[in-house]
Amino acid sequence: MDKYDILRSLPSLPLFKARDFAIAILREIPVPPMTNSSIPAMRKRASVNKLIRDIENANSPFSISQTMWNLDQAKAGLNVANSAWDKHYKSI
Repeated sequence: MDKYDILRSLPSLPLFKARDFAIAILREIPVPPMTNSSIPAMRKRASVNKLIRDIENANSPFSISQTMWNLDQAKAGLNVANSAWDKHYKSI
């Protein structure tokens, strides 16, 4: 299964499986090592950790799916500028 097959199947999965798949995808995002203390590196680590926390606290597979699709669009450069989502996860 590729990433997009998993993203399409997230809303129909049980909550715990959707969380596991989403967190596995998030763990694949390259983050700078902790020894890099530059401001952009710290923001990226914080944003990825914020995404993981939000996925862990999500109450439905649909909300997990929505967050993951928004992340995919943002990484492709297709995010909506100045949206609430874009402001919340600034440096993904």
